[in-house]
Amino acid sequence: MAPTPHQAKVNKAKIMAGGKKQPNARVARYLKSQESQMHEGPKNALLMKGIKCSGGMSVVLKDLRSILAPSAKLLSKNNDIVPFDDASSIEFLSTKNDCCLFGMASHNKKRPNNLVIGRTFDHQILDMAELGLIHYKSLFDYRGMPKKRLGSKPMMLFLGDKWHLDDEWKKLQNLLVDFFRGEPVEKISLSGVDHMMSFSVSSNSDVCHMRTYYVKLKKHPNGGSTPLPHLTASGPDMDFKVSYLISLFLISLYFCFFS
Repeated sequence: MAPTPHQAKVNKAKIMAGGKKQPNARVARYLKSQESQMHEGPKNALLMKGIKCSGGMSVVLKDLRSILAPSAKLLSKNNDIVPFDDASSIEFLSTKNDCCLFGMASHNKKRPNNLVIGRTFDHQILDMAELGLIHYKSLFDYRGMPKKRLGSKPMMLFLGDKWHLDDEWKKLQNLLVDFFRGEPVEKISLSGVDHMMSFSVSSNSDVCHMRTYYVKLKKHPNGGSTPLPHLTASGPDMDFKVSYLISLFLISLYFCFFS
């Protein structure tokens, strides 16, 4: 007979406590923090390096940490992880660092300038996408230009028919929104709208162009209470090609077949 959810939680607490005794206060507080919450906080992103990571891809991770801050954590060491072969290490690190979003950068001869982004649910991989970077312009290249405020939410614009006609690009759009949107809120002040991210892809191409702009609201020249937004390129900008996009069902099927 399978244990009830309450009994399973008690058994887990006893294991963490190191035996059959009841857990101490520290373990009990940790278990309580891992329970389902009525109102979940912002999703944290874990950024890490793969087996080999070039200096350029390290800059990509640092820029991602800057635009996702304060809900991002960057690991400095390289990790012997191949996400599409074995994702257990990513699940462990995501659980350990309390992050449900992740990004891993790597560089090798077969897959140069490679960036894998994904998300987890209940400490297991939900979906992930492998992006091959073709062109990148960092925050340093836009030095001296105005930048977004810490923790501000972006406006996200998706240009192209593929975003709503192609199922694979629909999944990627959902993943990108979840990755960059920040903390979910019901209302937002107009003064808090300070940057925009656009993702454009043409019908006859598989290359996505991501651009980031700083938004400054100015008084409308024709009068009225509605301000007029002025866009200034602020970075980071990247052009990438989607190599792989895999969901939870396909991952489970893949591991069952090849394990």
